[in-house]
Amino acid sequence: MTAPWFELGGKVSISCQQSNCSAGITFQTKPFYGGKLHRVTGEIKNPHGQTFCKVQGEWNRTLEFAHTDGSRSETLPVDDLIKRTRAQRLIRPVQQQHSRESRRVWRQVTTALRAGAFEEAEERKSELEGAQRLSPMRSPRIASGRLADANGEHDDHSINPSQPLPEYKSELFEMTESGWLPIGFPGVLDA
Repeated sequence: MTAPWFELGGKVSISCQQSNCSAGITFQTKPFYGGKLHRVTGEIKNPHGQTFCKVQGEWNRTLEFAHTDGSRSETLPVDDLIKRTRAQRLIRPVQQQHSRESRRVWRQVTTALRAGAFEEAEERKSELEGAQRLSPMRSPRIASGRLADANGEHDDHSINPSQPLPEYKSELFEMTESGWLPIGFPGVLDA
């Protein structure tokens, strides 16, 4: 049995407004028998729609670029490029995180797993999941056709599809003109 892998499949079109060049890239999935993982092929076209460069390789390792007239070819080590250009994660210190942020919530499980204490990790995970099941933050709950309030108590009336559910107010995100943004995390979208 092999280890699981992340697989990309499908076609992507890229166009450059400055040069009017375009590219068609095909991410090929691994065939059932044989073949390689992470294969990619593509063509780069000039503003007149003529192919002047072809690309093939593995999207996570190396890409080979070759001009169609045979004048140039180049191999680009993508794995080195990915390592050099990977963005640094912006993570608040655990003490500054909201009580329900995942790194804070799951930190005891993560610590136990890193230490190889799998039984302790399972205990912490079970405790955490049990607490989440009982949490009032899961309200409004829909259970057996009735709404539950913040205390988990069921209202006497059944759910009516024409009656809107109570509005949920997020403590971590706010709706802005640009969409949902984290509350109190300056610089997330500053460019």
